[in-house]
Amino acid sequence: MKQDWYDGVFAELVSKVNLRGSVSGIEFLVDYFIDHQIENFTDDESADDLARQEIDKFESWLMEQKENPIFVGKRHAWARANKNNYSADDANTIAYEAEEFDKEESDLLKMNVANVRELHQEKLVGLYEKISAGSDDGRIASIALKLAVATDLASKDYLEKITCWENCGDKEEIVGSTECYKRYIQGASISALNISHLRSGELYEKAISSFKKHKDDSHELVSLIRSARRQYELAASDEDASRLYIEENHELIRSGSYTKSIPLRVFGWVSDYGESPSKVVCIAFFVIFLCSLIYAFEGVYSSGNYDQGEAEVVSVFSSEGSPWEALGIGIYYSVVTFTTLGYGDFSPAGTWVRVVSAFQALLGLVLTSLFMVTVIRKYSR
Repeated sequence: MKQDWYDGVFAELVSKVNLRGSVSGIEFLVDYFIDHQIENFTDDESADDLARQEIDKFESWLMEQKENPIFVGKRHAWARANKNNYSADDANTIAYEAEEFDKEESDLLKMNVANVRELHQEKLVGLYEKISAGSDDGRIASIALKLAVATDLASKDYLEKITCWENCGDKEEIVGSTECYKRYIQGASISALNISHLRSGELYEKAISSFKKHKDDSHELVSLIRSARRQYELAASDEDASRLYIEENHELIRSGSYTKSIPLRVFGWVSDYGESPSKVVCIAFFVIFLCSLIYAFEGVYSSGNYDQGEAEVVSVFSSEGSPWEALGIGIYYSVVTFTTLGYGDFSPAGTWVRVVSAFQALLGLVLTSLFMVTVIRKYSR
């Protein structure tokens, strides 16, 4: 006979197995009865008695449902029924009922992570190996966290601690935990304290990747990127540090107001925030070439008193000389102006050319200085 609570249990069960892959039927019913106050239970023992009394009836009803997404395995193991990824044997191997564990293991399964102590480490290692043989990702992640906490308290080997925290982050990432990035941060912090800076930087990067998937806090993201960059700098991994510095500034631009970030945007466009001397050189050559074309077509004065009309205008349109000669002079004058040498053998012809010359001289000062800054920054980090 169908009970009133069957539909509610079924809906929550579908949601749970879609998230975790499988559940223990007994544990699931006990939790449901307590959470939803079925029969007004006040303790686990009463709920457990009812769960054991009703589970066979519920399973019979469950298997009668059309298009049932739940596979019922041995010993009340319930799993996601997916013909492509799941089989009866798979479901039966992950039947995580309390009766499969001894009392101490069952207590550890139910224990809040805040209550984990160093004395639990050895037992948690065995429990983790036992549970890892199955496919209950949610429970594996839960035990991985408890094991990481216990190892952090008990072990003197920092590499073991780091490995546990990284593994915990990996397992929580599988189940989509929004806090998994914190596990990588914990491992990165331990690495940094033990002067394993390259490892610390790698773990911070895993934390960054996880954080981007689950959070949207630009301030904290910038802080994580900065921490990773500093660890790579301490590890003398210049390429990684440079890459993260660029990413850090990209994030600052994305999260800041457009007008306030204009100088930073320009700095990034011209030099990758001071990380790319070659980009500065390319822009400098482009400016020189563009201005040389302007000078060649608009013309420059050769030596002479052009105020009294005695100077000769050199351009591709002048009657004397060839266009190629005018282009060569334009390039020469552009280089002299860009580097602010100012030999005086040529001068701008007309107001428009004077404006271009003045602007190019200013760009030359800025780009030359920026080139020196980027070279020093890149090769003396």
